[in-house]
Amino acid sequence: MKKLLITLLVGIIMDGIVCADVITVNVADSGYYNNGSHNATDRNYFVGGSGYEYNNFFVFDLSGIENATSATFQLYTFGVYSPGTYTLYDVGTPISSLTAGGTGLTDTYNDLGSGLSYGSVAVNGGNSLIQITLNSNAISSINSAGGLWAIGGSYDSSGTGAFHTSGSHSGNKLIVETIPEPSTLAFLGIFGGGLWVVRRYFPRV
Repeated sequence: MKKLLITLLVGIIMDGIVCADVITVNVADSGYYNNGSHNATDRNYFVGGSGYEYNNFFVFDLSGIENATSATFQLYTFGVYSPGTYTLYDVGTPISSLTAGGTGLTDTYNDLGSGLSYGSVAVNGGNSLIQITLNSNAISSINSAGGLWAIGGSYDSSGTGAFHTSGSHSGNKLIVETIPEPSTLAFLGIFGGGLWVVRRYFPRV
């Protein structure tokens, strides 16, 4: 019985130390680049081909988020005219420049569809929520962001692309799982308290 109680006590202590938090972050800004052009007031996120080529982007405020272990990007597809593969990438363009937009910005357009891949998903139909599991490249970037963070997207399809007439959607969000890191004092307090209970009530165990 005593050993069982000790096991339960240790389990409670460890659960308090390693319990994961799930944090949901809404999209702060979104848009697309039509080759080298972006209108800063347009939050549509067209991607792929429709007479022109589109790459899109999403911006999140990750202030206060650290120790991320996994993340999922949830996105509403709106109109999908042709099935294809949607791939997310890192963004090297400064976010202030990315969201400001303008014309002749072919480097930014190319940036959104190249570089480190953060994950991909097959898109077969519109008007539904899809979830893209982000890989270790993305997790590392999330942990070092400390503020605004952007992802770019491109669409590989033989047809006319996806996410047309998209606007913004409340379902678009980043879902991040983190493990809180307790302070040294908090850890010592929990550990010390556990030892005191064991010695006080189970001196012969």
